[in-house]
Parts: sequence; structure tokens; C-alpha cells
Amino acid sequence: MKSKKKFILLLAVFIILIAGSVIAYQALKDKGQANVLKEANTTKDTDKKNASSEQTDNANDTSDSNEGAGSSSMQAPDFSVYDVSGKEVSLHSLFGKPIVLNFWNSNCPPCKQEMPEFEEVYQSRKDDITFVMVDTVGFMGETLEAGKKYVEEGKFTFPVYYDTSQEAVYTYGVSAFPTTYFLDKDGNVVTGAQGAIDKATLEKGISMIE
Repeated sequence: MKSKKKFILLLAVFIILIAGSVIAYQALKDKGQANVLKEANTTKDTDKKNASSEQTDNANDTSDSNEGAGSSSMQAPDFSVYDVSGKEVSLHSLFGKPIVLNFWNSNCPPCKQEMPEFEEVYQSRKDDITFVMVDTVGFMGETLEAGKKYVEEGKFTFPVYYDTSQEAVYTYGVSAFPTTYFLDKDGNVVTGAQGAIDKATLEKGISMIE
């Protein structure tokens, strides 16, 4: 529980750091596009009292290079979701390769806009990148049946998981769909984007966790 609270606090700081980009996303909302990738350079040993100031300093010192980001980023908290067959799967069980973690919903137009490009990148990178596409069941009228139907009709082959208990959404404090996080092979959160992203932005995020 402590780690989740610490993560949420640090995540809040991260969101503040990308606030300017989120504003840009709002301006592009009708087009469903956002380019808000920034490196999350959080520190595991930072206590809650100093988290805000130290995270801001780290972000200001971040260069375009992602060198060393994995060792200084905080490990993503765990959650459990269900695959298409109903088997329970934890995020931490998928660690070992870089992860693209995406929160989506079949009733969300921007989510549906980015899905074909996620599928395209998945097809070319599935051997070295793990995709975790989380359907946010229970939000925006989403149902398990609707989510599965959308995936089937779209002929998407990337791994889809269903957050039927909303555990994943609440653990990460997701407030807008789609939202994407990029985790390195050790499960550390390196960067993220709120809003639909295109193929180029997705590939940029992946380049930061390889």
C-alpha cells in the first residue's frame, strides 16, 4: 500500500511536469492526438516530504537522451487483470522485456483512433516489446462483452487484458482515456502520454525504454 501511495504522489508530480503538454492535448482533442512524452526521472529513495522538489529538479536536468533512466525510475506498482480466456494476470509477471502499458475503452473515439497504429507497431516489435492493452471495463459504459467484440471486429492481435475490477485504473490514477505508460525491462516507469498518440510518438516512447 505504501508503494502505491508513493507512486501516486510521484505520478502527480510527473503529471504537473507534463501539464503544458496536456493543455496542448486538450486543444487537439477533436483530432484525438497528443504528444506529451517526457522522461520520468523519479528516485526510489526519495521520501514523500521531498518528492515534489526533488522530482522537479530531476526533470529539469533531464536531457533528450534516456541513458540511465531505468536505474533511477520508480518501479510501476502491480495490479491484476484478466486475459481473453479469463485467466488472471499480474503486471509484474510480465516484467523482463520493455512494456507498453495502454489504458483504452471501446467507447472512447481517441482510443479507437490510435488502436490500428498500436497494432502495426506491435506486429513489428512484438518479439522484443511487451504490449499490455488494458480495457477499462466499467468506465464510459464499457462492458467486457463490448470490449471483446471491438477487439474481434478490429482483428487486433496485441495482448488485451480486461480490468473488470477497475484495479489497474485506480492503482495508476488514470483520469483520461487513452493513457499510455512506457516501462523498461525492469518495470520502471520511464515516460508516458495522456491522449491518443500516433505511430511516431509510440515509437519514440519505445525508443526510450529499449
